[in-house]
Amino acid sequence: MFFRHININMSKYLKDEHKNNIIQEFILLNDENVHDCTEIMSEFHKHIENWWKKIETWERASNNHVHNLEKIYLKENIIKYENFISVSCQRDDVQVTMSEILYKFMHNENKIIQRIILSWFIIINDNDQTLDNEKSNS
Repeated sequence: MFFRHININMSKYLKDEHKNNIIQEFILLNDENVHDCTEIMSEFHKHIENWWKKIETWERASNNHVHNLEKIYLKENIIKYENFISVSCQRDDVQVTMSEILYKFMHNENKIIQRIILSWFIIINDNDQTLDNEKSNS
């Protein structure tokens, strides 16, 4: 995905009283540089609830698990909260973020094919039979 986005079902997340601290990670198989690297908003988890309430008032909210920020993170949000920062990683680095962190996977100005390995987090449920992480909201 080469667009700014967030990977979390906001409706479920906001209803969850425990606000599970879900992480997402991937391992890079090639180098990034300052022109072609991941962008994040490192402190956005502190603002996400208020921001989403505003999105709802603008009637731009959805019940999806991936939200394209190009349509909902507007200029007034940048002024109020923050803008993206570049985080350049090298081959074999592990990049870990929280699901509540907005990000863009690579600027990709030079049309580099980025190769990654995505993690799939599972849990062993109380019944010791299933691995689904139903509370992940992502």
